[in-house]
Order: sequence, then structure tokens, then C-alpha cells
Amino acid sequence: MKRVSLWSVLLAALTAPSLFAASTTGQLKGKVSDATGAALPGVTITVTSPTQIGGPKLVVTEADGSFAFPALTPGEYKLTANLEAFVPLEREGVQVRLDRTTEIEITLGQPTTETIEVTAEAPVVDPEQVGTAQTFTQQYLEHAAIGSANRSYQSVLTQTGGVT
Repeated sequence: MKRVSLWSVLLAALTAPSLFAASTTGQLKGKVSDATGAALPGVTITVTSPTQIGGPKLVVTEADGSFAFPALTPGEYKLTANLEAFVPLEREGVQVRLDRTTEIEITLGQPTTETIEVTAEAPVVDPEQVGTAQTFTQQYLEHAAIGSANRSYQSVLTQTGGVT
């Protein structure tokens, strides 16, 4: 009888640490590079999941293009990689498993090139004309909040430029 008890205690002592060390998360690691294979530092990586508590999580890639999310709840995630001058990349269905490390390689396409063309015409200004004019519509006069007591059409004159 003593022999069975001793073996039971020994077995329980050996398996107990593994019960306390059980993890409830998984990891997501990866590397971001451009189309030529060069590492891209400074890329913002965001992961979102409808089951994730606390909203989206984000990290920025290191100098070698690597990133890591060390403690994610197991499930399916949407990953977004964004770097100025590159087309953002979205990848859905990224699986993070319990007590496992999911590794992912991301390649951002060619840098975006944008051309901004500004065209404008100078307004026509007549430097010889110095007069100003202001037209007030009936609707404006009816709804203007100009002194509710003793209101008249003349009280709107102070809103015209150059009138004192």
C-alpha cells in the first residue's frame, strides 16, 4: 500500500509544474520586405479580430524588418501592413494557435507614385474699383439674430463691411 502511495505522489509532483505552466495564448511573428527582398523597417503591423478583447494591437517592424506579437488569444486575425509610400497590404484568415508560434512573411509591392497637379486661376480683381456692396435677402433679415428687442432693418447695417 505504501508503494502505490509513493508512486502516486511522485507522479503528481512531476506533472504539477506542467499544469501551472500551461499557456493561454499564441504568438505571431514575421518579417516584412519589399519586392526586391530587402527588409523594411518602420512598417506598422496591425492585427484585429472580432473575438479580440481590447481592440486592435499594433507593432512597428525592427531594423531587420521583423515583428512579433508575443501574446495573442488563439483565433483568426486580420493583419494589415502599412508603410508610407507603399500600397498597404491586408491579409485575412491568419490563424494563431494555442501555445504555438505562427510565422508569416509579408512582401509589400512597389512604392506608390502619386502626381499632384494643382491648377488655379487668379481671381479677377479690378484695382480701379474701390466700392463695396452687400446684399441681404429677405430670409436672412427674417432669421438674423440681431437684437431681438426693437429689431429693424437698419440694425443689419453694422454687419456690412466699412459701415460704422
